[in-house]
Amino acid sequence: MKGKQDLDTLRNHLTSAIISVINIFLILLILNLLSINLGIFDQSLTLVFTFYIVISILLLNLPLKKLYLIIRRKNKGHLDKILVGIPLILLAFVLLLFTKMQILWITSIPILTTGLDLTLQGLDKKRKELHLLSVASFVYALFFMLLQTIPILWYTIQQ
Repeated sequence: MKGKQDLDTLRNHLTSAIISVINIFLILLILNLLSINLGIFDQSLTLVFTFYIVISILLLNLPLKKLYLIIRRKNKGHLDKILVGIPLILLAFVLLLFTKMQILWITSIPILTTGLDLTLQGLDKKRKELHLLSVASFVYALFFMLLQTIPILWYTIQQ
């Protein structure tokens, strides 16, 4: 009996670690795609890849059945974070799909990770890497915006 519990605990930790590594890799890939650091793709193709990667991140992390049950039962303790997280995720999709500015595309990633983190907190799922990814992608977006809008900063960095 104890061996089975230990095996289940190990399986849960291993699954969580694998999902964490995949999340980190995919978010970093998205940031590089949107920054046109992988210059082998056209911008429209980059957006298509990014869209599919974002959908895969959401499908990997969100238990849709549990989300539906919590929303249907209107569990007040959980519903607050979910009702903030889901609109943030939708806002990230709007920025990604319906804008033409690269800065807004990159800004959508911290919004997405924050919305996903809040939604998962409402579902009582812990993804520790999402906090770090939210902050890191926000800093990246801020730095990217400063480099794009202040030419002297870019010149100084190159020197």
